[in-house]
Amino acid sequence: MKRVQRLFFLLILAMAWTGFVWFTDLGNCDCQGSCDRGWEQREWYAEAYNFLYKDCCCMPYGYYMPTSYQPIINDTAYYWLNEANKLYLAGNYEQAVISYANAVKLDPILSEAWLNMGNALYFLNRYQESLDTYTAVLNIEPLNSNALQGKRQALLALNRTFENRTMLSV
Repeated sequence: MKRVQRLFFLLILAMAWTGFVWFTDLGNCDCQGSCDRGWEQREWYAEAYNFLYKDCCCMPYGYYMPTSYQPIINDTAYYWLNEANKLYLAGNYEQAVISYANAVKLDPILSEAWLNMGNALYFLNRYQESLDTYTAVLNIEPLNSNALQGKRQALLALNRTFENRTMLSV
C-alpha cells in the first residue's frame, strides 16, 4: 500500500513539476487555433529530428529548438550546424553546404557536419566531393554506418564498382 501511495505521490509531483502539460494542451483552448499551429510545429520538429538523427540514441548537443532556454552563440560550429540543418531540411542544399563548411572550419572533428555536407553534396550530384566528405567522416568515426552507406552510394554514382565491392568485403 505504501508503494502505491509513493508512486501516486511521485506522479502528482511529476505533473506539478511539468506544469500539467498533459492537461493544459489537450482541451478547451481559447487561443483561436494557435494551439493547433503549436502542435503542428512540434510535429514538424519531431519529424525533422527523426530524419536527421534517427540513428543516434540521444539528442545531439546544439540541436535547434525554438525556445529561449537554449541560446546559440553566433560564429560557433553548432550555430552553423543548426543553420545548415534548417537549410538542408528546406531543400536548399547549396546554401547548406556553405553553412556545413563553416561549421567544419570551426570544428574539424564535427562528424555530423561532415556527414550532412556529404549528403547535401550527393543531392547536388557532386559525387566526388561527397565521397571526400564521407571519407572525412570515416577518418573521424571509422564505424559510422551512415558514412559507409553514403560512401557506397557515391562510389556507385561514380561507376567505381570495384572499390565498392572491396569496401563490402572488408
